[in-house]
Amino acid sequence: MATTTSPLSPRSQAALDRFRAMTDQPHTDQAIDSIRRRVATFERIHEMSSSDMVAALSAGTIEETDDICSWLIQLDLLNRVTPEQ
Repeated sequence: MATTTSPLSPRSQAALDRFRAMTDQPHTDQAIDSIRRRVATFERIHEMSSSDMVAALSAGTIEETDDICSWLIQLDLLNRVTPEQ
């Protein structure tokens, strides 16, 4: 899923920098898997795929709640740390 990226807040950038610092460590795949599991949890809770959520949010058919924002953050992080497929 291709998304445009916007500048990160200082706190989000710090989290991304910490994650990138882990790339030289053997736990990188585990960290990425953890993010994927969090995204999958949101998909199960809301009974829709992440791409469907983004489309529904853009169309205005769902509201941007705290939960949806958390999902978007995890999805953005996943897109930033994994190569395009």
